[in-house]
Amino acid sequence: MRAQAARRWRGTAVALSVLVLIAGGHTPATAQRQRASINEGWRFQRNDPPDSRVDLRYEVRPELKLRADGADFDAGGMEGAQPRDRAGILRPYILPSANPFIRDPARHHRRPAGNPGANVPYVAAGFDDRAWKPVTLTHDWAAAGPFIRKGPFGGMGRQPSWGVGWYRRKLDIPAADRGRSVFLDVDGAMSYAAVWINGRLAGGRL
Repeated sequence: MRAQAARRWRGTAVALSVLVLIAGGHTPATAQRQRASINEGWRFQRNDPPDSRVDLRYEVRPELKLRADGADFDAGGMEGAQPRDRAGILRPYILPSANPFIRDPARHHRRPAGNPGANVPYVAAGFDDRAWKPVTLTHDWAAAGPFIRKGPFGGMGRQPSWGVGWYRRKLDIPAADRGRSVFLDVDGAMSYAAVWINGRLAGGRL
């Protein structure tokens, strides 16, 4: 079996460790777990696809015009946003991934219909990412610079930490593991992380 995982981060992406946990068996007495690091073999690309008109924001944010260097920062949320402004954002699709941690079923989130990002080439299992930069996690794209030398936020060693970055990796899962539970464990990711597996939005993290 082969899974194709794609990740999109807003801001400098720092994935401290990415692990797969394969849990076998149906009872605690028979469960066998294997923990495998998949920090190597990733491909990285800055920005969304050219001419992409797909909105992959986590939530609605008010427009801000206070930053001369183009960096976005948190301010407000969806409160007061019009329904048309909420269409296509990722938050309603990502929140249900936290349901196993919510004890009261009445408070569980319900995922809307659809699959945001499905028409973005970068999430497709067959997308050719060989032109992307090979990286090993942990990875911080801001470390590549360049340093910002001018403007109100330059001159103090600031690096370009804002923006969008994509990471992709192929996961080869042995046929012998069919029927077992596979967990993709992300130890650390920068803000507004979202994960697609084989073109399907799997979840994310604010």
